[in-house]
Amino acid sequence: MNNLRLVIKSTGHDILGRSTAAGSLLLWLHHMKNMTLIEQYSSCGLNNVSNAIRLEAGVQWSEVYLWLSKFNLVAIGGASGTVSAVGGYLQGGGHGPLSRWKGLAVDQVLEYDVITADGQRQTVNACQNRDLFWALSGGGGGTYAIVLSAVVRTFPSPSIVIATFSVKASNETRYEKLIESFVEILPTVADAGWSGYFDIVDMTLRVLFHVPNGDWAAL
Repeated sequence: MNNLRLVIKSTGHDILGRSTAAGSLLLWLHHMKNMTLIEQYSSCGLNNVSNAIRLEAGVQWSEVYLWLSKFNLVAIGGASGTVSAVGGYLQGGGHGPLSRWKGLAVDQVLEYDVITADGQRQTVNACQNRDLFWALSGGGGGTYAIVLSAVVRTFPSPSIVIATFSVKASNETRYEKLIESFVEILPTVADAGWSGYFDIVDMTLRVLFHVPNGDWAAL
C-alpha cells in the first residue's frame, strides 16, 4: 500500500477534478447522510449557541435546506443544492446566496469530527487541535484530514426580497455599454444590502439579486 494516493470524495463538485485520480484509492463519503439539530451547543467558551446542526460528510445542501425549513431555520450554504455541505465546498470557504448577510459558510463552523493521517479520530475546534481547525476552515477539501461531520451555526429564516431581470442588447456596442453601466452601479447595489448572481452571455445580461429581511424600498 506504499505510495498509493488517497482521494476523498463526497459529491465531486470540483472543476479541477481533485476528487478523482487515476490509480488512487477513493474514499467515497456520499452515503453519510445524518443530520442532527443541537438546540444548545457549548464548546470552547461558546456557551449556548442555539440551534447548531451536525452534518455528516455526504449531506447535500438541498437536503439541509429542506430539513431546516421544518424548524424555520436556514444555514449559510451553496447556491447549488447538489453540492455536499461538508466537503470541499465548506473546507474551501463556501460562498453562497446568503454570504452577503452572514459571511461565508466556513465562518459558521463550530467543530469538525475528523480522522487524521495517523488513523486517529479527533474533535477539531477553536480550542482543540487549533491549527488543524484553521487549516480546515478554508484550506481546501481532502487535504488535511478526512472530515466525517461538521457542526455549524444556523439562523432564523429571513424574509427575502428578490429582483430579477434580463436585458438583451441588439449589437456589440450597446452590449458593451450595458455591461459597463451595470458594473458601475454594483457598489451602490452592494451598499444597499443586495447580492446575488448574474450571467453575461450571448449579448444578454441576466441578473438575480436578493436582500434578506429587506423591503421594496431598497429597489
